[in-house]
Amino acid sequence: ISRASHIYMTDQLLSILGFNWGVVITPRAAGFCRLSFRSLPNVVNVRKVAENFKGGGHDLASGGTVEVSDPEKALSIVLKWLRDN
Repeated sequence: ISRASHIYMTDQLLSILGFNWGVVITPRAAGFCRLSFRSLPNVVNVRKVAENFKGGGHDLASGGTVEVSDPEKALSIVLKWLRDN
């Protein structure tokens, strides 16, 4: 899953027409989900988003985690945070 996620993040995510930033959610065996955010320049500072999910990184490429094992639940948590902030 990690290799497939990396390929998608680097080759596909930011090439989807109409979308200039995004997140990939990867479930991990330890019972949490890894969040990987990417953005095009001057769109979203994903480092600031990731910092709210126990993470950090660079303004255009950052990551974090959520303490749930279900990716759909993790997505709900991320979307709620985005709506509320």
